[in-house]
Amino acid sequence: MNMVTSPHLPFAFDGTFDARTRQALKTKRQSLGVSLQQLGDFLEIHWSTVRKWEAGITASCHPRHIARVAKFLRGGYDASLRALSDPEYARKQNSSLRLAPSSAMPLAPLWSPKLETSLECTIERAIHNAFEDMRKAFLAKPK
Repeated sequence: MNMVTSPHLPFAFDGTFDARTRQALKTKRQSLGVSLQQLGDFLEIHWSTVRKWEAGITASCHPRHIARVAKFLRGGYDASLRALSDPEYARKQNSSLRLAPSSAMPLAPLWSPKLETSLECTIERAIHNAFEDMRKAFLAKPK
């Protein structure tokens, strides 16, 4: 079973939502000012799944979500989510980067779990292709 630990997360997260994990999830989401819908969209899950995790209706998450939920719990997405829920915070972050988009244009997070998954797939594919090329080259060598 996958288990994610971190010095910032006071307990290991194995995908099971016990009372402590449910409370940590809800408290973290509310402290960031993020709605169930926003968190669900960000984690690429349905908002009602987040609600069920928080309420204890669903006791565990799919293994593919463990790392994302753990990263959320330990604060790995705080800046992106805060920018998503607080336009003023987004503007301050934006000005610290010396960028000046239209104030009417909402800032999208620069990172998302979907992007991470896409990058991981691209890297895995590149590694696989490199090994496949080396295997073919090795097999093609005359003995």
